[in-house]
Amino acid sequence: MIMTKEVKIKTMTIKQAITIVENHNKWRRDNNVPPKTKMGDVKKLGIALDVLLIVAKDYCKIHDMDRVEIRPKTKWKEQSNLEGKEKRL
Repeated sequence: MIMTKEVKIKTMTIKQAITIVENHNKWRRDNNVPPKTKMGDVKKLGIALDVLLIVAKDYCKIHDMDRVEIRPKTKWKEQSNLEGKEKRL
């Protein structure tokens, strides 16, 4: 007798994956003891990371990218405001 394990295919939207990773980062960066946020399901986190990696790899192929510059959120806003002003001059 051969026993086979049923494989369930997991599906997740990109928005769901982003939300899971953002919530995980909130929990990971929480300096409160005990943390104010709850740690999420690690299996869902793994699936979310897989989904986002697939999207990122496809995006890089489409746009021929190999590097991404990461800045703090406040600087992004300031930089975009400056760029808009420079274009108007």
